[in-house]
Amino acid sequence: MKCCNCSREIPENSLYCNWCGKKQLREKEKKLKIPAPRQLPSGSWTVQLRREGVNVTEPTEEACRTKALAIRAGFLEAEKALPRLTLGQLLDKYLEDRPMLSPSTRRSYQCIRNSAFPGCMDKDIRSINWPRAVASESQRVAKKTLKNELGFVAAAYKEQKIPFDPVDLGVVPKADTPWLDYAQILTFVDAIRDTPVELPALLALHSLRRSEIFALRPEDIDLKAETISVSGATVYTSSAEWIRREENKSARSQRVVPIVIPRLLEILQDHNGDICALGDGVRRQINRICAANDLPEVGLHGLRRSFASLAYHLGWSEEETMRHGGWSDWKTVHDFYLRLSEKDLSKAAKKMRRFYSVSKSVSKKGSKNAPKRTSAIPPSAE
Repeated sequence: MKCCNCSREIPENSLYCNWCGKKQLREKEKKLKIPAPRQLPSGSWTVQLRREGVNVTEPTEEACRTKALAIRAGFLEAEKALPRLTLGQLLDKYLEDRPMLSPSTRRSYQCIRNSAFPGCMDKDIRSINWPRAVASESQRVAKKTLKNELGFVAAAYKEQKIPFDPVDLGVVPKADTPWLDYAQILTFVDAIRDTPVELPALLALHSLRRSEIFALRPEDIDLKAETISVSGATVYTSSAEWIRREENKSARSQRVVPIVIPRLLEILQDHNGDICALGDGVRRQINRICAANDLPEVGLHGLRRSFASLAYHLGWSEEETMRHGGWSDWKTVHDFYLRLSEKDLSKAAKKMRRFYSVSKSVSKKGSKNAPKRTSAIPPSAE
């Protein structure tokens, strides 16, 4: 194909010449017919292409005609009309189409559906100004919460193949999640002794998640081998029910955990019936005990995080920590679980100070006698 203006060779069916930029629709315009563009009350121009089943609307008559011809010629794909759905209906449809969502994920999504973007849930998705909606929502919720809400909305739009322009939220700070360092763990273990939450707390310090603790059965405890078989999860659903699932969060979550706290072994030897009672009261009781002993209020999951940090402090290998805690990759442990105590950081700083103290040129004692620094520029270059 040759350009109608400069006669240079260009790819077949080109809309513009890649040499001179001239439109290549002159020949097509003679052959293709479209309805005459008409002006709307808003000032824009529109053409209805019934064969393609679309309306073309552009700010100017020329732009409207050119786009309509390009669509009829097959140069541009016709844009599909957005479905007539409110945002709430769109999110509901996403949840209905995904029956295999985990109960905890469904519960989180349902909470977003019920509380996020209150001014937009009953609006048609075609009329929502998302930058304005995000700006309004950012005054109501934390940035991390807003990121989760937009993630759900974007997934629902993608499911229906509807374009959704992401809104830049900037850097979302990580939540400062509480945990116990190795000295605080010993204080905590003494504080919970003979309390109703001692058993679930010690299990959490063995790396078990809340869902795994509530799913434990007497047959999962092997007192002779001093191990715990972690298999299955008991989770709280959006319909306010506790259900047991045979599968865990990931493949590595099914594991055998050795009992490393003697007090836990002692409790399990005398324990009868269910391992742990269901309910969220465990977290509140743990936090009350923490507050009474000037410890961070860690809840159950903070104790799992404390396990990872203690393993690092004791010099466990990455593979040992991952296998014991049921993590699939070390990056997850680093990003969300591992925290270094101030004492460990202080020891690390002291090690580096000792390294530098052997050098006379950088140590305090040797700094007076250190030779003067000479110019790095050779005499010939001056």
